[in-house]
Amino acid sequence: MKTALDAFHFLCLVEGKLMSIRACQRLGLGLEREDPTELNDVENAVINTGEAFGGFLLVMQYGYISTLSANGQALMAHLDTLSADIHASYWAQARGARQARCRSRHCDWRARGLVIGTTA
Repeated sequence: MKTALDAFHFLCLVEGKLMSIRACQRLGLGLEREDPTELNDVENAVINTGEAFGGFLLVMQYGYISTLSANGQALMAHLDTLSADIHASYWAQARGARQARCRSRHCDWRARGLVIGTTA
């Protein structure tokens, strides 16, 4: 992410993914399990999206992303509501797991090209 617009675009993509997951859930698609101990497709999608979002939040937390605009903040609030409607506990676990993994590995966000601006 190189610009604030890139960050907003990423949040829009997360919203689209969550809306698709919710539609599948509402229609009963991807809810069957091959094995009782495995996650279904909807749960896997929530976890994958939550991990991506967790990485974004970590980059924000480290100050590599400029403060979001009012629209960006409203979209973040909407994502929290939307994710809670789908599967709040998996979303929270995935989001936190991604942040913890990146902290333990001391991720270099600048080297990965995920930095916006020139914040030190």
